[in-house]
Amino acid sequence: MHPEHQLKLFCTTCHQVICGECSTLLHRDHRCTTVSRAGKVYGRFVRSAIEQTRPLEDYALQSVGRLNDLTVRINSRCEAVQQEVDAFVDEYVAALEEHRRTLSEQIGNIRQAKMEMIMAQKLDLERRSQNSRAAIEFAEELMTEGSEVENLLFVSILLKRFEQCLKSTRALDSTVTDTVQFLADEEAPNVRVQTGVPLFGIVTTQKADPQQSGIEHSAGELATLKAHKRVQLTLVVRDYEGRRLGHGGITVQTDLRFRDDDDHSVPMTIADNRDGSYGLTFVPSRPGVMHLMLFVDGKLLEECPVVLRIHKLRPHYGVYHCCTFCSSSGSKGGTCACGSIMPGGYRGCGHGHEGHPGQRHWSCCGSLQEYSDCTALVGKERQHNE
Repeated sequence: MHPEHQLKLFCTTCHQVICGECSTLLHRDHRCTTVSRAGKVYGRFVRSAIEQTRPLEDYALQSVGRLNDLTVRINSRCEAVQQEVDAFVDEYVAALEEHRRTLSEQIGNIRQAKMEMIMAQKLDLERRSQNSRAAIEFAEELMTEGSEVENLLFVSILLKRFEQCLKSTRALDSTVTDTVQFLADEEAPNVRVQTGVPLFGIVTTQKADPQQSGIEHSAGELATLKAHKRVQLTLVVRDYEGRRLGHGGITVQTDLRFRDDDDHSVPMTIADNRDGSYGLTFVPSRPGVMHLMLFVDGKLLEECPVVLRIHKLRPHYGVYHCCTFCSSSGSKGGTCACGSIMPGGYRGCGHGHEGHPGQRHWSCCGSLQEYSDCTALVGKERQHNE
């Protein structure tokens, strides 16, 4: 602004080099100093800033190097994972194609077997038809043209032939049916064994038959059930030949009620074991007679209603406690059938001491289950109760 004047001053407020005229006109009341002094002061500031910034430059360069290395590792890892994915998918696709081929082969074998059985039956029926026709024609001709003596001579032979025809008369073989179905939700176990890849979908010719299916139990088992104790039953589903199904996926429904309370059903848990059997579990809330209705694919089982007799538990005469010390309020005379003895002159158990069952139990018999039959002798029950 004033070229005729030298720039000898430095305004520290505006960070500008100025002349004397500017200091009085434009930079009045600003803090100003000489250029030489400002150069020394700000020179120190700049050198200090350089020293402070230099490590940041080095750190940035090192960080860039590390990021470059990380980029290489990420690319390498992604390529490796991509190869793993491709290999897995290729293996899975190959297993799927093999599974498709196996299922198609099974369907072909089933078709061929059924066609061969049907053809054998057709040939058998044709043979039986020819034999019957021959016997009928011979008998009709003999009855029409033969004399009574001739008829009597052949009557024994004719009756035997008719008897043979009647013996072979039977309905179509029931083993030949159109039952072929694909169960998409069933795992194919053989495929997992061979390839390690879990695949689903099986072809089966078995069909559940409610008349052949039923509860599997030993003699008297259903009449000795106890209240408050878990009941586990096994439903075995069979086909029309009485063979146990080799797969799961059957719709099983239950309806369990007390005989004297038909308005309320008892909940039951159903577990598909995937081998033609189903676990049925429930806990009866009280003694009584229960009726169990079972449905397989919406059809009622022939043996229903299944009668379940629920009995009372043998009562406990002791205390269901954590230990004798707690249940007796620290008495040394209390005893417990668990057999543990608390040190210090006590006759019963104490939790945390040697021999203690580690959980709540009955003092009369040592049973760990709160709802259970008492297994102690009557005399011992009373002794421990005392």
